[in-house]
Amino acid sequence: MRQLPSNSSILYVGCDTELNKAYCALLRHAGYDAHSSSPGHAASAIAHGDIDALILCATVTQEESLGILKTLSARAGGIPVIRLHFGYLGSGPQPSATATIDMLQGPETLLYYLSLLLPTPKSLPVRPLQLARDSRS
Repeated sequence: MRQLPSNSSILYVGCDTELNKAYCALLRHAGYDAHSSSPGHAASAIAHGDIDALILCATVTQEESLGILKTLSARAGGIPVIRLHFGYLGSGPQPSATATIDMLQGPETLLYYLSLLLPTPKSLPVRPLQLARDSRS
């Protein structure tokens, strides 16, 4: 595993803007430098960014993911690719993915696989993740 001067940079690619924001918030809370992109802008983000891992959401079609993976392999090989799927939604396992994760198992599964694939993030001030509360409680 290579040593990085700062926290690992992760590109999360998905079609749902709100889901992209939620996953990036989770990844940042875990100490990663996370950025998101739509499938249409992923090639540009890969070409102009310094990424250490790529996460493909279940909302990305098989055709889109193949194009993204082609761009990634042309730029730099050896970057881990995690493909997400949600139960029966999504394309399921892909031979070109380093790992395929069923997100119905919870976000801890994604964070666990990232911990195996990337250096541990630098220490950050730990604050509990704030969840929205129902105002009627």
